[in-house]
Amino acid sequence: MRACLESLRTQTYPDFEVIVVNNGQQPVPTEAGPPGVQVIANPHNVGFGAAINQGMRASQAEFVATLNDDATAQPQWLEALMSAITQRYEIGMCASKVLLPGSEGLDSAGMVLGADGSSRQRGHREPPANYSRAEEVFFPSGSAALYRRDMLEETSGFDESFFLYCEDTDLGLRARWGGWECRFVPEAVVEHRYSASAGRS
Repeated sequence: MRACLESLRTQTYPDFEVIVVNNGQQPVPTEAGPPGVQVIANPHNVGFGAAINQGMRASQAEFVATLNDDATAQPQWLEALMSAITQRYEIGMCASKVLLPGSEGLDSAGMVLGADGSSRQRGHREPPANYSRAEEVFFPSGSAALYRRDMLEETSGFDESFFLYCEDTDLGLRARWGGWECRFVPEAVVEHRYSASAGRS
């Protein structure tokens, strides 16, 4: 979590607040992040979707970014996402370019649905250079995304019955059915140590 908060300290976009929802894990090193980090401490793990909803309710911001505690954002991450989502009101979600650690390639460039109905990371383990064009994608990975509050309120946010995994798929599908768009923003780069917090299934 320390590396995640440190990466938020270096963001080029100046006007944002940081809310950490701690699902009963290690103490939060608030000194590592930008000034004024707010912590919501849950006595037990309430799940990813419920935690994001808690953070959203604690803020009045027009846009809500999600960033896993096992992810680190490059300095232009938030600035690039904000530039993309404010181009048109119909854009309700933005997907980051999420890299695997080191030279392992891409984690995701947005999400897709497989023929069996399961969600998958677009471009997983492919060279990141293959995904350098801003374009519409299905929906973002919740590990590093930006959402418009109006879209979240219209769709009632994350379905908390999805304790871990697929909550971003469910939200993305409901948003798309509601007419909201999603943009992939290749300049919004994050490195994600996939399942470092939850463990691999």
